[in-house]
Amino acid sequence: MNARIFNKDKRRVFKLKFFILLNSLLTLFSSTYTQNIETPKISHQSGFYASDIEISITHTENVQILYTLDGSEPKIENLSGQEWFYKKQYPTTPNDDFGDLFQAKSHTYKYQNSILITNRSDSTDFYANISTSIYNNTNWNNKIEKENYNNFKGTCLKAVAYKNGEYSEIITRNFFITPEEHLRYSLPVICITCDPQSLYDYNSGILVPGKLFDDWRINNPDVPHNMYYAPANYRESGIETEIGANFDYIENGVSIINQNIGLRIHGNSSRVFPNKSLRLYARSEYGNSYLENVFLKNYSIKRFKRLILRNHGNDNEQGLIRDRYLQKACENINVTTQEQTPVIVFINGEYNGLYDLIERYDINYFNYIYGIVEGQIDYLSSSEVFEGDSLSFKELHNFLVESDLSIAENYEKLCKLIDIKNYTDYHIAQIYSGNLDWPRYNTNFWRLKVAYSPDLPYAYDGRWRWIFKDLDMIFGLRWLSHEMNGIEHQFDYLERVLNFDNFHVFNTINILKKLLKNKEYLNYFINRYCDLLNTSFHENVMTNLLHQIKSEIEPEVEEFANRWNPTNIPTHEQDPLPVFPVYSFERWNEMISKINNFVQNRPEWARKELSEHLNAGLINEITLDISDENHGFIKINTIEINKNKEDSSTVFPWSGKYFSNMPIQIEAIPKKGYKFSHWSGDLNETDEILKICLTNNSYIKANFILK
Repeated sequence: MNARIFNKDKRRVFKLKFFILLNSLLTLFSSTYTQNIETPKISHQSGFYASDIEISITHTENVQILYTLDGSEPKIENLSGQEWFYKKQYPTTPNDDFGDLFQAKSHTYKYQNSILITNRSDSTDFYANISTSIYNNTNWNNKIEKENYNNFKGTCLKAVAYKNGEYSEIITRNFFITPEEHLRYSLPVICITCDPQSLYDYNSGILVPGKLFDDWRINNPDVPHNMYYAPANYRESGIETEIGANFDYIENGVSIINQNIGLRIHGNSSRVFPNKSLRLYARSEYGNSYLENVFLKNYSIKRFKRLILRNHGNDNEQGLIRDRYLQKACENINVTTQEQTPVIVFINGEYNGLYDLIERYDINYFNYIYGIVEGQIDYLSSSEVFEGDSLSFKELHNFLVESDLSIAENYEKLCKLIDIKNYTDYHIAQIYSGNLDWPRYNTNFWRLKVAYSPDLPYAYDGRWRWIFKDLDMIFGLRWLSHEMNGIEHQFDYLERVLNFDNFHVFNTINILKKLLKNKEYLNYFINRYCDLLNTSFHENVMTNLLHQIKSEIEPEVEEFANRWNPTNIPTHEQDPLPVFPVYSFERWNEMISKINNFVQNRPEWARKELSEHLNAGLINEITLDISDENHGFIKINTIEINKNKEDSSTVFPWSGKYFSNMPIQIEAIPKKGYKFSHWSGDLNETDEILKICLTNNSYIKANFILK
């Protein structure tokens, strides 16, 4: 596909895209493969084996069995090989060398005897030598022979029965030979098997810069590159870029799911990264409309239509955990989070690295979570309408422009338009974590297209709700576009948000600015922020969770770093922004330590922001205690201090920090068979529910007695 064609004649553009779409559909959904011929059988299942195995392929009929070992589709016309081309470098900046065009061949073989599958650990890398970014790792290219570095590999086997010009369905298996067997990896393994030409070919491969980028550079020889917008093969999107692939999910050495899927590139700016995010599509045309959920163990959803293999986004070169870390930390607050789990990915038998398998927000997500179908919701971002329309949001916007929210009646009306608890927790989490890729971007919100009804369950009441998306530029990442220096937690993220001037169409930050003028909401916002800093975002809770999240991928980081940068030399010194994955295990550990430094120190500075910008007052500590943990517990503001609650960081005595200018509410809640008697300590009261102002550090005890 030539970029210059698109600039010359718009009619030709339309015809070309229509042809591509039609051809894609014909290839994907109406190929020459038929159910008239039975699929051949392969003697072994996908998985990890301790020693060499001999694979036999059998069939009940008098057919010819064809197979491939490179991911390509077995075809009778490819017995002599099918040529395609790739590159190892691209002209990133003006006057750079365009690099050579290398020839590759995909081969189909006739099955005659059993196939010996061996340990391929020492075989030369192939796909690792293909450039998948306009950025070139010059440290690697100039100082090291890539052939000296061999990634771990398996063997991908595709087989098909052929007779009288017709093919059976293809059967795909992935085999790994290693003495360690399934212990070779501590995480589940996903094998993506597809025609290498559809991924890596210079002219049509969806993973590479390809001809589109070179054509752009030819037409713009003096223009500095733009990592976000320079045309490239991987910048193309839509159904015409979807390719067929096989998805093989292997856990504990055993294949759990093996089915055909559609595959596209996922993401925006991260498409320039060499290890790109991939979007997985289950369709009936591929044989199965869903991917059964065997991945997210503690998730009630039984199946998915769309999933993402995410490359960690902006955290690709640093911690590899930020998004998953914060989403996990927010599981018990009033915000929808994306379920995800770390996995190892192989493409056509070659190790490709560490990814997060994550659910995707789209109409399918709302369908299997809430039973909502297309046409029933409005789903927007700060600049785009994904589902439905923006009419309701524009009404909300007009109401905000015209209304004074310090007036109780207007505040009550707003509470019928948006879910205040959800809106508050969403914004607190973003501000606490210091998300610099928000709110200008990655602000997503939705509502069911019905009039507000307080009697309807959560999500069905017609109010707007906000959901997390792309939480990778948080916890100090790229603070002011500089290397982390250890004081990112001191940056005034609240001030940044309050002074934020969003140029996008659907600005939701203005809601917060208006809300904070209402005294009731101001008190709620500050106390809720403090509640979360005392529980879910408490420094000890966050550090313990960080160690847990870190331990899940720690055994895999070194191999991942070596896959993309075996020199273990930083690449970002030569580029304005780092795009290559983290370059060494030591670098990764350093980045994890900096995340820990952020979460350890952030609560103190978050409280300073509240005091400075919202006149919250002085910080004082309250210690709450009870006469007997078996007799009752205490609720402070929005949180229950109860050892049975998952989001409670400690048992009694419990301490938390609050502000002198913001009244807090405490409530004594007896358990069955008991009743509240009185408060003691620095307070002597008999009412179960009290509102107090903390003018000093205080100790308060709830006393319970038998009924």
